[in-house]
Amino acid sequence: MADVAMLRKVLDRIGSLPEGDNEWDQNTWLNWYEHLWTYDPGDTAEVTSRGLLSRGATTCGTTACFAGWMVLMFAPERTLISAEYGEILVSLPGENGGNERSIGQYAQELAGLDPSEAAHLFNAENTLSDLHRIVEGIAAQETGC
Repeated sequence: MADVAMLRKVLDRIGSLPEGDNEWDQNTWLNWYEHLWTYDPGDTAEVTSRGLLSRGATTCGTTACFAGWMVLMFAPERTLISAEYGEILVSLPGENGGNERSIGQYAQELAGLDPSEAAHLFNAENTLSDLHRIVEGIAAQETGC
């Protein structure tokens, strides 16, 4: 069962970003660098209590798609985000390796989405209007309306 309240909170967060701000980019799972696509293999960051990524003593803003913002907003504090061989992976606190999953997989788990809903919602071509329409479609399915 999809957590529609969670989906709507992510929409509200994305919608509250200033026009032209680069913090939401549906083509970017998650980026915590000034320049996109400059991850070093093995680089890591951690989700803080403020929903931002912390690299050592520095907390910075991020760029993320819908799924990325869901992870930043709802993953437990100290969730580890790592860049491994061109993929961004999520490890929950207390996991001892081997349980990493992609941003999309973890966001799907968090929100209780089925694979079809996740694929549709996390599509890189979605506009903010598309995201609103998709979330409300999922809400209607959940309530049977």
